[in-house]
Amino acid sequence: MENITAEITPTVFMPPSLPRDTISYRKFLEWNGEEGWFEWIDGEVIKMSNPSLRHQDRSDFFTAILRFFVEAKLRQSYFRTVSN
Repeated sequence: MENITAEITPTVFMPPSLPRDTISYRKFLEWNGEEGWFEWIDGEVIKMSNPSLRHQDRSDFFTAILRFFVEAKLRQSYFRTVSN
């Protein structure tokens, strides 16, 4: 029996890395960089950290409170205008 060995070369997709120089806002919008959150500040691309689950939970909680408050205020103003 022959001993057959084969080399396997994995193909890995490498997205474009962060631009090192300053870029225009238009280039930033066209840039298809790494996965994640990025901001463009004065021509510089900055990678932002992902929000934690605790942060997301608090954000959802405050959004729900704000939505309830705004909807209640809108109903109040609607009923005031209808009753007058």
